[in-house]
Amino acid sequence: TSLQLYAEVEGVEEIEVCTAMYELSWSLYRQRSYEESASLGRQALERSERSLGPLHQATLNAQYSLASNLMNVGRVSESEELFRRTYLQQSKILGCKDMNTVNAANGLAIVVQKLGRMKEAIGLYEEVFHVRADVLGPTHSGTKNSCVVLGTC
Repeated sequence: TSLQLYAEVEGVEEIEVCTAMYELSWSLYRQRSYEESASLGRQALERSERSLGPLHQATLNAQYSLASNLMNVGRVSESEELFRRTYLQQSKILGCKDMNTVNAANGLAIVVQKLGRMKEAIGLYEEVFHVRADVLGPTHSGTKNSCVVLGTC
């Protein structure tokens, strides 16, 4: 495939290959090629963990992308594990006010809600709302979405 050729080109940085893999995985998801997308997403995550390390931002992006993909195809248990791991790692590396961390918390909240753990989900949704309100402001669409989810608008 063209992705394999790209990965073999001399001088191409490993981060570029990993990023291309998870972006292609997300494109496949949007085209409704769910299984192929999940497979490539898992390969991207494994390659990124192996070559860049588990805490590299490209690895965390691949992990978040795969978690989103798995959630959207109904594989919520696998998704929860990846969202939780991403959320905890992003919190340590970037802090709780970084939007990557907030997005991981929001994804985790959605999955936890799907699993019927409403108290935990509400706590996560509240955290997401407060950070978005502080960082993005009260009129930002992300803040408004969080407000609607909580029913506090």
